[in-house]
Amino acid sequence: MVEAEVDPFEPPYPPKIETDQAIKFAQSLLKGEPNREEIALTVIADKIRELI
Repeated sequence: MVEAEVDPFEPPYPPKIETDQAIKFAQSLLKGEPNREEIALTVIADKIRELI
């Protein structure tokens, strides 16, 4: 048995994604993904950390 603790607001995609994957991810957020605000904030924070 493996027990793990995961961040429910971590976006469900790999570190490097294709344009069509990003579009489909955004569409899923718009359609009503639970916790979409927190997930979007996590994505934005990750991108800011990449730039710094």
